[in-house]
Amino acid sequence: MTDLTTVLETSHRLLDGPPTEARLHELIDGVPHVAPEELEPWVSAQLAQARPPVDLAGLGVLTGLIDLTSLAPDDTPERVRDLVARAVRPAGETADAVALPPTAAVCLHADFVAPARQALDAADAPVALAAVAGGFPHGRSPLAAKVAEVRHAIDCGADEIDIVIDRGALVSGRLADVHAWVFDARRLVERGDGSRALLKVILETGELPSYDLMLAGAFLALLGGADFVKTSTGKGRRGATPEAAAVLLQAVAHWEAETGQPRGVKIAGGVRTVDQAAGYVRLARTLLGDDAISPARLRFGASGLLDDVVRRLDPLR
Repeated sequence: MTDLTTVLETSHRLLDGPPTEARLHELIDGVPHVAPEELEPWVSAQLAQARPPVDLAGLGVLTGLIDLTSLAPDDTPERVRDLVARAVRPAGETADAVALPPTAAVCLHADFVAPARQALDAADAPVALAAVAGGFPHGRSPLAAKVAEVRHAIDCGADEIDIVIDRGALVSGRLADVHAWVFDARRLVERGDGSRALLKVILETGELPSYDLMLAGAFLALLGGADFVKTSTGKGRRGATPEAAAVLLQAVAHWEAETGQPRGVKIAGGVRTVDQAAGYVRLARTLLGDDAISPARLRFGASGLLDDVVRRLDPLR
């Protein structure tokens, strides 16, 4: 993971100075434009070539990309512990449950980090603990409240933090405000022992009026220190789409070409089937290469997706 000094040095180099409004606009203007008339048929062609996994190995790879998620308003500590148990043993407590590896992470509200941390530590499994924080899902809380929530999640043992950008600032062209919040969050995920949590930044692409704004938001998040850019909260009017995912993948590809620093994309909101996920995997492999098909570069924020993976195990047992 990139350290904070590298984040600052990379930002200064790309902007040729501090992150002023003018410099940020100039940088974003230089990122390749997204033409819908080119993107949409290209995505359709890629999806037509996607092939869902049909064997245990392929289903296992997909399982290892899932952030198993529960963000319901009526979640309870008991439900959180059940979610952790499922993430650790996705196929259940059966003799052939070892056919599937653990999921990449569990993803919960910040106030459930403590019981989830306790359950994960007891299970001693390689499952990360992700928390949504910082005014999720709207991102409209006062800065002090957002900061306190992120710090609470870190102090309780979160390994990863999913925040939401200031979408109003992005749409109205206040790029410095977008960048500043991401960078603030990047500093907040630092721990006192020198380690840090992973930072994922949610754009809520279904609420953005253009592909270019999605691209701008993603690149600003990467500039601010995001490890992942994420499509959706799962709470908006529209979740992930292949087109939006392709835009975020293009932003990451451009970032990596400019900096040599690998980054990731998390696709969340409405991915419920293996067939859907296979299309996104195809897009990631095409735009970022085979190395991108790993939990360090690609995640699915979902709960129903794992249900479909487990269903597809039945003919293979």
